[in-house]
Amino acid sequence: MAYTALYRRFRPRLFKEVVGQEHIVPILKNQVARGRISHAYLFSGTRGTGKTSTAQILARALRCEDPQDGEPCGRCGVCLAVDEAGNAVDVIEIDAASNNSVDEVRELREKVRLSPVTGRYKVYIVDEVHMLSAGAFNALLKTLEEPPGHVVFVLATTEVHKLPATIISRCQRFDFKRVSLDSMVGRLGDVLSELGVKAEDDALVTIARMAQGGMRDALGLLDQCLAAGADVITKSGVLEVLGGVDDAQLRDLAGRVIARDAGGALGVLQDALDGGRDLNVLARDFMQHFRNLMLLSVCGDGIELAELTPEARKPMQEQAEAAGTAFLLRALDILAGLENDMRYSASGRTLMESALVRMCADRQDDAQTALLSRLDALEKRLDALEKEGVRPQPSQTQAEAPMPLRSAKRREAPAQTATKEAPAGGGGNAQALFDRLLAMVRKERIHIFTFLREARPVSLEGDMLTVCFPKEKSVFAEAAEREENRAYILSALQNAAGRPLTLKTVVGDAPPPVETPEQALIDEAAALFGQENIRIMED
Repeated sequence: MAYTALYRRFRPRLFKEVVGQEHIVPILKNQVARGRISHAYLFSGTRGTGKTSTAQILARALRCEDPQDGEPCGRCGVCLAVDEAGNAVDVIEIDAASNNSVDEVRELREKVRLSPVTGRYKVYIVDEVHMLSAGAFNALLKTLEEPPGHVVFVLATTEVHKLPATIISRCQRFDFKRVSLDSMVGRLGDVLSELGVKAEDDALVTIARMAQGGMRDALGLLDQCLAAGADVITKSGVLEVLGGVDDAQLRDLAGRVIARDAGGALGVLQDALDGGRDLNVLARDFMQHFRNLMLLSVCGDGIELAELTPEARKPMQEQAEAAGTAFLLRALDILAGLENDMRYSASGRTLMESALVRMCADRQDDAQTALLSRLDALEKRLDALEKEGVRPQPSQTQAEAPMPLRSAKRREAPAQTATKEAPAGGGGNAQALFDRLLAMVRKERIHIFTFLREARPVSLEGDMLTVCFPKEKSVFAEAAEREENRAYILSALQNAAGRPLTLKTVVGDAPPPVETPEQALIDEAAALFGQENIRIMED
């Protein structure tokens, strides 16, 4: 006899054999047991989740001569006739992908009037029903709404969004979900037990993960592994046969990318491809890995990831915390573009290598996602330093270098005059106060100093210091107004002034400061002795 593929050999024949659809099977069984049969059903879901198999079981149960609590008996002639060869005259399976014209639907409308040859019902199973043309849907509509009492329609589709609302509203809809990892591993174990083949638990987990929720795909992959002829199915053997990538290798590759080690990442990629790993599978699994990291980064312990074992979850959580959400979002954007580009390119490896380098080189990328990633990394580093009690200080070179004349113009009179009010629009005392503020901020919060130094003082009027940011650097004004930054700036400003003050930030062109006698003296000295010989000292 010809060999029968595992997904056909182990196709479920009873409702209780359907895997991973516990939210659907009890409802269908109760309908059959109580005689509350709908005239039309709509089964939707991704490939390999059991839509057609469940439709065939429903057809057996409806036509069975001796149903057992909603299950087909499996022994009567009607049950035995509904098999893969399609020997049941009154169970008609139609492939809508190749029978989608109006004429074929009109022919079906004529045939539904005929009574069943055997059993109580005539069942029409229309697979991939979304492939019907608009005219065919219109022709089917009336029959689907009011079919003869002996007819039941079961429509199956992977793309329910393509069906007209008029069709969906006339059916009882059941959405088939992806089969969970645990359910899939359990079913694969049962199949291997029946075949008398041993397998490692990790090998079955790997097969189930690569099937991506499709039970039929999992059986197909298992069939491929069995063809290798090994006495025991091992994880390494599965990866070798299917071209998959080991979890540890994926974590290693992701770790190099998160550490911005482009050379190391390319080395891991080289090792994976030299080991016979499939490039497309690697790209898909790598994107799935970063998707899991993103979910762990955002949700932490609040999300359940079926494809992650407890042992794998801990190192994944550590990677997610090290990477940060901003970096992970940027990486996913790059990988999504990679997946699309690889479909139409013969140079997939080059595209993959380019994507890895781009993910590592966020410092050279001026895109918004890259800037957010860099800011996030900087904040993490500063937080770590503050927790260790280390406060960044300006370098010795910067502290001791002679101040150029343009910087000298920002200096002002002695500290005791800083609290006096300056005339409107003037920058004299405001400048001195602002300089002391910058000196204090530079010692305590270097990240705030980096954007605050871009401002120019405009005036000190009453209890308000007004500073102006250039138009092209308005983003720094926004940073200064953030709640956590503003609270610190106001506290530092009070310490610099010796009294409570408030800060007003504006964006635009600041008026030139009024030159004070002290500044005039500095300018005169620079003219006499040269700018390079001038150094400003503060008491």
